[in-house]
Amino acid sequence: MSIQTPHIYKEGYVHPEETEHERFFTNTNDVGFHRLPWQSKRRGQRTFDGKGREFFVDNWFPVFISRDELQESSISLLDARRAFVSMTDSFMKPGVHAFQKK
Repeated sequence: MSIQTPHIYKEGYVHPEETEHERFFTNTNDVGFHRLPWQSKRRGQRTFDGKGREFFVDNWFPVFISRDELQESSISLLDARRAFVSMTDSFMKPGVHAFQKK
């Protein structure tokens, strides 16, 4: 099965809250956040959809990880994102389809 990756998740996307020492990883909720293995993970405030438009879903937020930690791992950012989506699809699917503008 091939996972389609919205362009917000492509390697070159820069989230507005991203610092020079980190990378945007994904939008998620508390359950997904606690399942992320990254030690440097940080919650942000503003979520954006696959076209870069801000969206609002209760209890969802962006997650950022350290560029150093990512570089030290044996997986690319894009592959890590795909693995996370695959791992979390079953327990987060209802929330993924609940995106609504406020």
